This record gives sequence, C-alpha cells and structure tokens, in this order.
Amino acid sequence: MTGALSPINALAEGDELWGCMAASIYRANRGSGIIHAVDTSYTELQVTEKEAGANMSVDVWPGYCSINGTVYYLGARTNYPVAASHATLDRYDLIIFDQSAGVPVVLTGIAASSPFVPTIPDDLDIPLAIVFVLHGATVIATAACYDIRSSVAFSQGTGEVRLVGRHKFPINNALDDAGRGSCFSVDSITYVIAGTLSLPSTFFSQFLPGGGVVPKLNGSTLAAYLSYSRDRSGNSTYYVELYDETDAESIFIETVTVEAGFPVAVRSTALTVGPGNQIVAGHRYSVRTRVAVTGTTARIYDAVLDIYATSI
Repeated sequence: MTGALSPINALAEGDELWGCMAASIYRANRGSGIIHAVDTSYTELQVTEKEAGANMSVDVWPGYCSINGTVYYLGARTNYPVAASHATLDRYDLIIFDQSAGVPVVLTGIAASSPFVPTIPDDLDIPLAIVFVLHGATVIATAACYDIRSSVAFSQGTGEVRLVGRHKFPINNALDDAGRGSCFSVDSITYVIAGTLSLPSTFFSQFLPGGGVVPKLNGSTLAAYLSYSRDRSGNSTYYVELYDETDAESIFIETVTVEAGFPVAVRSTALTVGPGNQIVAGHRYSVRTRVAVTGTTARIYDAVLDIYATSI
C-alpha cells in the first residue's frame, strides 16, 4: 500500500527498504551521519510535525551531524514548508541535511499513482526522513514522517563520544601477487608497508580546547582508534603496526600468535591525540606488517584511523 513504510529504527524482516534508506546506513558506516549519545532521546535532526498547529510543514529538531569529517550544527528546532498536496495522487518528499548549504532541505517528490522518493542530489548529503504526502492532505503528521537517520556517534561514560574524522589508508594492492586485494609480507621478517596517509595539519584545531570552531566540542578530549582487517597463512607469529613516518616511531603494534587463515577485523586500544601525543595533525602514518618466520604470509585488507571527540 502506498505510504506503508517503516522507519529504519523499526524495520522488520520483509519490510521494504528504499534506496535512500540504504544510503543512510551506508553513509553512516563511512563516517557521515547524525551525531548523538545513546543515553538521550535520540532527537538530533529528527523530523516531526509542526510543534504548534500542525500544517503543511515539518520541524527538524536541533542537533549535530558529521559529513566527511566536518561537523555541522542546527541550533534550534526549525520549521520547513512542504509543498501542497495533489488532489488525487500521493507523493513522497525527502528531507536531507544538505552539505553544501549546511542546513536541512526539503526535496519535493512527484505525485503519482505509484510515487517514488526523490533521489539524493549529492553523495555528501545525509538523508533524515521520508515524508508521505497523502493526496488532499492539509496537515503533515509525525506518523507520516519516516525516520531514516543513521548515527556516527555513541555515549561512553559521562561524556558524549562523536566520530569527527575517518581517515582511510589506501592499501597498496600492487604488493599482492595473489590478486586478493591486499598487502602481503612473505619470506620477510622486516616490515612491509600496507598503506600510508597524512592527517590534515589543521584537523584537530576545531575540537581541541581553544579551537572553538564547534561550540559544543569546546573543552573536548580526543581519541583515535586504528581499525583494520587482516589474515595470515602458515604457523607463525606476525605483527601489524601503526607507524609515525614523520617522527620515525612506532605507535601501536598487535602481535598475532594464533592461526587465522581468514580475514579478521581488529580495533586498537585508544590512541592519544593532539600535540605531543601519538596521533598528531600534519603527521604521516603507515600501517605495516611483518612475519616472524620466513615462508609465512600476512595480509592487510583494509585500515582506517577513526578520530573521536569526547565532551567533558
């Protein structure tokens, strides 16, 4: 039936999943989505009916989002008009957070006997809600706003922890003669670099105390985590290292001593961030691997350095 959608947070087996809903999940997985703490009511950038006197408009609640490493903020509950309904045909509109405009935007769909949700215009825009506009409607109720927000943040202890930067290491696939899309170290007890990246020289200034670009993050602390997937063949110890190429020093080393002949996802312990710490803006870092015994192989498939800000 037209209009019979389920919001992402209420999807069940067999429910219809639209492209913009999948895009919301995918983009959050890549670091672009709303920012919230799980111990709140989850209202950040939520789309609902008008607060006082529902009509052909929707409200977007205040909140933060992160898009491609940049944090945006809507400071107050804001009302956005929705185009008038068609006399006989239904329509879907799409509410997004427009990265180029820095604010939410209503995308008006086309009324039809079998309407479709508008296409997201830019890969950096975040989908917030699908709005079902019933033919002849004069009011947009909250029940017609299907929540398709996805989050890139969580709560830890008494502080709110937000993903503010995701830096992907470009893996050197040319090192893999097996065609498995990875880096490998074979017959070598010296490190082989899987991939390198350089952090922007000004990245941390907006989050560290005194930076002041994002008000709610003033006084924040930062932490970083290295996440990667790897495997090995042969019964040998091998090592995965995060290395600071700028200062020529090791930051993090994982020692693998149990046989793992299939990809395994790993996340490091917290790494300190900021001047004089482990992760420093402007430095160049590499992920590399080596084996302890010749004739064995170690591979790195993917590596990402995530930066989180914690309000204190």
